[in-house]
Amino acid sequence: MVREQRDAGAAREAVAAAQLVAELLLLRGETVAVAESSAGGLVSATLIGIAGASAWFLGGVVPYGAGARRQWLGIGDVPDGAVSATMAACLAQAVRDRTGATWGVGESGLVTKQHGRRSQKAAG
Repeated sequence: MVREQRDAGAAREAVAAAQLVAELLLLRGETVAVAESSAGGLVSATLIGIAGASAWFLGGVVPYGAGARRQWLGIGDVPDGAVSATMAACLAQAVRDRTGATWGVGESGLVTKQHGRRSQKAAG
């Protein structure tokens, strides 16, 4: 029950943030495109769930694996790894360049405390 309440609260916050993004993009006449990895399309789905998204949302891709990142966005390996701020920045720039969007959003993984994993690297 607690997890469901927490998840519902997070979903409401995400929709509220998406609504604010939508309002700002419309006000400024700007657009956005998304490249997300471990979120699996959740960022894009939240954004296009806002009424009128076709006026400012140009599209999204989910290049989960290295091959897809290379083929779809022209991104090779980065020194910090696939789950890193460097990769997120590369994803954002590549999706912006390929779509012509004013803004590019890149998501590369979940950064959280690790429990019971051998690797110190974030899951994803």
